[in-house]
Amino acid sequence: MKTKLLLALSLILAVGLFLRCKKPTDGFTYYFNSTVFEYTASYKFSDPANGNSVPAGLTVTAVGNNAGEIYDLSGFKKINVINGMITVGLHPEASPASGSTFTVNLLVQAPGFRDENITVNFVYGDYNKPLKTYPMLNLTKPAAGVAVTTQTIALSNGVSTAPVEVGTSLSATAEQTATLKIDAGTQIQDANGNPINAASVSASVANFDVEKPEALQFIPGGSLVQDGVMINGVPTRILFSPAAMASIEMTAGGTDVKKFSKPVNIEFGLNENTQNPVTGQALKLGDVFKVYSYEVSTNTWTYESSGTVGGTANSLTANFGISHLTTFLIDMAASDNLLCPATSFTVNLQSSNMPGVSTDPYSFKVYSALLQKTVTSTVSVFDSSHTQLVLTGLPKGNITITAYNSLGAQIGSVTLDLCSALTGVLGLDIPVVTPTQPQLTISIAGKCANGNSPAVGTKAPGGTIIMYREAGVGDYKPLGVVNADGNLVTTSLVNNKQYDFNSSFSSPTDGKQVTISRIGQSLTSAENNADYSLSYSDGNTKAVMMFTYAVKNNKYCK
Repeated sequence: MKTKLLLALSLILAVGLFLRCKKPTDGFTYYFNSTVFEYTASYKFSDPANGNSVPAGLTVTAVGNNAGEIYDLSGFKKINVINGMITVGLHPEASPASGSTFTVNLLVQAPGFRDENITVNFVYGDYNKPLKTYPMLNLTKPAAGVAVTTQTIALSNGVSTAPVEVGTSLSATAEQTATLKIDAGTQIQDANGNPINAASVSASVANFDVEKPEALQFIPGGSLVQDGVMINGVPTRILFSPAAMASIEMTAGGTDVKKFSKPVNIEFGLNENTQNPVTGQALKLGDVFKVYSYEVSTNTWTYESSGTVGGTANSLTANFGISHLTTFLIDMAASDNLLCPATSFTVNLQSSNMPGVSTDPYSFKVYSALLQKTVTSTVSVFDSSHTQLVLTGLPKGNITITAYNSLGAQIGSVTLDLCSALTGVLGLDIPVVTPTQPQLTISIAGKCANGNSPAVGTKAPGGTIIMYREAGVGDYKPLGVVNADGNLVTTSLVNNKQYDFNSSFSSPTDGKQVTISRIGQSLTSAENNADYSLSYSDGNTKAVMMFTYAVKNNKYCK
């Protein structure tokens, strides 16, 4: 495929929004996709250790066998990361057939952060995925529930001259520990097993307290149910019940240390209150565990070995030898038949005030009574045409599903035995639309000098991210993602507050940047001018905000 999709096919628009600015219109960039991309996915990457700020130097690259089918919404192969956000489109020739899924992978990297590999599943009929926030693990500053230690180790031509231990400590937010132990005479090696003849090596150990939900969000893959786990060479779906997890990295002279001339030891200090779902009791001496390692380049977990819990009754440990470095997980449940044999579960969403159309993102957390942990979380958009939440892979026993609206408020919760019933109902407390909290539709459209709509760029295509903030307060944040009809429809705003809206994009007619900004806008009264209008209908409960920009290329005007 060409580096850039043909303009005749793609009609690509680049659109920008600025999150932090001297003026509300300075430096705020994101991208409108083109209608050629029927399937899109949007992500926002953040650093929970620094107030969810954007990691500096963040890059995102499509990897794997299907990487050639992914484009940035500017139409180029290179994925643009703007203020921590991306939106990617799937080449139309790769669109999934009915009943199928097309899978791609995104490698996310930033200096001082653990590399992440995200699997994006484009499911037939699920065209514009809502914006999802993905946490990045800061290796220099621990997030809540994470302990990080970094140490420089002296070497002689890449060989340790004395026994070395690099480990984390107990803290108020991390009640488990992880320690890397290297014997004297161990040669460090690169990924191909070649010796690294360095005078020193920097070692970093990040330990995750698996009893803390804020730490479990960093599990690679984002879920305790993992597909394609390699067990004796066979890809298998398994359920993790983690007792410990750590990411260990070493670098020498700019080269990543991946292997050793002989096994090194990793010791976890376990939390004696962690439940073993196999026994139904707290961890104890002699409990059997399994060790899994994660390879970020392929987004794959692999079974390594097994062992038994050691230490003392008041200081439990898990020890194992390993000859390579990566993320490791101590699991208590993977092969013990705790995963429900069914693969798909349907939760019907009900509300007396279900919106006819909506683009508001709602988040759902899935908690397992068996594991006493959140198994997974997901983001979805629902309205009268989308009333089902489909989950794949769940533990046996009761599952509690909790729903939150786009502002983070809980709007519903239900406990179901989905493994037995396969389906259930979740009632949602959605407020009725009123003049105080109207349903707001936002559109952006091009207009010719004669007032007609252009042949290209009539509306922002599906996948567009629109940003907002309360007038003059804090940073801009995503309001939602435009649907396939070119509209963002939300009930998240109220008419007794003022808001700032902002975007800039490259005109589809001449490629020149167009800036759209609305500062201090209240939703209390109708307005109409050359480049902006706000109208009401249905007893002032429905509002339409229309931004327009001048189309300067007469080629697309009649």
